[in-house]
Amino acid sequence: MTQKAQKTQKKQTTQKTQKTQKTVLIVSGTNDLHALAVRRELGSRDCHVRFLACDRIRDHPLSFEYGREPTLVIGGRGLEVGAVSTVWWRRPALHQRLPVGALDDDQVHFVDTNATATLRSFLSASFRGTWVSSPEATDRAGDKIHQLAVARQQGLRVPDTLLSNDPSAVRDFHRRHHGRVIIKAARNSGRVFLATCPVDLDRISDAQIRAVPGIYQEWIPGTAHLRVNCFGDEVHAALIETDDLDWRPNINVPVTPYTLDPALERQLIALLRALDLKVGMMDLKLTDQGDPVWFEVNPQGQFLFLEPLTGQGLLASFADFLIRQ
Repeated sequence: MTQKAQKTQKKQTTQKTQKTQKTVLIVSGTNDLHALAVRRELGSRDCHVRFLACDRIRDHPLSFEYGREPTLVIGGRGLEVGAVSTVWWRRPALHQRLPVGALDDDQVHFVDTNATATLRSFLSASFRGTWVSSPEATDRAGDKIHQLAVARQQGLRVPDTLLSNDPSAVRDFHRRHHGRVIIKAARNSGRVFLATCPVDLDRISDAQIRAVPGIYQEWIPGTAHLRVNCFGDEVHAALIETDDLDWRPNINVPVTPYTLDPALERQLIALLRALDLKVGMMDLKLTDQGDPVWFEVNPQGQFLFLEPLTGQGLLASFADFLIRQ
């Protein structure tokens, strides 16, 4: 083969490789450890990966105009949005990183609102690949009452639940369940985190109940908690054994891999599809009789903390999942 022919073959091979390589765009906050870990993992594969720090929109010029190619610059390098195969809509930050004291509170709120809206509009208008998961599905699935309704439709057992700020309704619900009731936030604010905890209505006034609507649920006894990470049809479950009602504040407890009943696994995958989610981190609990009770799904929950505890290769599995999209 002549030198010219070799160069031509090498060029064609390079072009073919570039066409078959996946390009994944990760959208999250600057210091999101999950996003950074997955970016590194993808970078070690045959995959192009770019990380859009959405709390630094001023550092990433973007433009969309009908009739023209959209433009997006990340780290000083342009990104062809049409070449992106997958967007991992990880955890879009609402608050921009701005110079301290440069703007007053109202101006900061204005910048945050417009930056968030612009990024979402830009990607929705210009991206034609696969979302993991779409902003609309992520927002909808973040509604805990909607989650529970869809889970019930899939045949999953869920706790008896009340969403209310009506003192009479809350106190009646509490009586019907003989005081065995827990409360959780309809949505944590990012500034204040409310862990799931028992309800003591003797210490809560009617005014407090009215002030902050909450989700009240029957208390499900048991010490076997399940954290189930669903990456499409791939399911990784962990058993967390603790007396604590909410295991999240303290995971210095036995945590082991867990094999789900095949029928339950199928239900969880069907639930993910019904919610139009590509991924979801689900929380369940086993009763003392071993029956699973489904609590909730986080469309972009944390999962890497389980890898050193269970030995499950979650980072590699999730990176493979993104590449397959």
